[in-house]
Amino acid sequence: MKISRRAMIKDGLLVVSAGMVMPAIFSRGIASARAQALEGSHIAQTANGRTLIVVQMAGGNDGLNTVIPFSDSLYHQVRPTLAIPDAQVLPLDTRLGLHPNLASLKKFWDAGHLAIVEGVGYPGQDQTLSHFKAMDIWQTLDLEGFGSQGWLGKLVAGLVDQDGHPFKALDIGVQTAQALSSISAPVPTLSSVESYRVYPDPADTDGGNARLQALMKLYTTYPSSSPYAALLDTTALNAQEGSRALLNAASNYHPAVTYPAGPFAAGLKVLS
Repeated sequence: MKISRRAMIKDGLLVVSAGMVMPAIFSRGIASARAQALEGSHIAQTANGRTLIVVQMAGGNDGLNTVIPFSDSLYHQVRPTLAIPDAQVLPLDTRLGLHPNLASLKKFWDAGHLAIVEGVGYPGQDQTLSHFKAMDIWQTLDLEGFGSQGWLGKLVAGLVDQDGHPFKALDIGVQTAQALSSISAPVPTLSSVESYRVYPDPADTDGGNARLQALMKLYTTYPSSSPYAALLDTTALNAQEGSRALLNAASNYHPAVTYPAGPFAAGLKVLS
């Protein structure tokens, strides 16, 4: 399978995690996979060839000092030592401004390419005292906190094509973000291009090729009546072909910009 770098991410949905992500909850029942895919298909019908990159910031970010309500006297009253001085705020209008270190984002705002959504919440959030349940609600959109699919996972289910394309969605991180959990569309998760492969045993003299061939042959031995055979076989093949395609695309990639050091920049480089 030959996939160009551009084709690999075209029409895709990519996620890079900034900080800790919650573990994903995966349930891959073939009987329910089709129904779950249909649930997201109506959302994905308007795909226009663009790539959506979602940056999940979990913990540590101070929202009120990111988008600052500098004209609100209460902001300064309750934050006598944390409030950003008005003279340092990058004003967006007469009410809100950005942290002084976000001058690069201010340029996007001035060009009309940045939007800010304020006051996002959900019914009954004041009664949710558990941080973990609140995270489950945020990432699954299930107000009870028991959802098995993420809000992005439902979208991905409607984007997956019938050709088994391995990179309709991609998660950069150590664990798949719960927001991307999906029954019908397993999402590849990797920390780097090099890490997305089958690792050989140090004792292998052929680089692990024989071990890989044996693994792939194993998936063909499942009884045809097995309800999970097709899913396991397809997932394994997609992972193997996806690894080859990703390594090939990365080897032909020549960055147009210089990426700074750090895991966040490294993740963005993989997505690009």
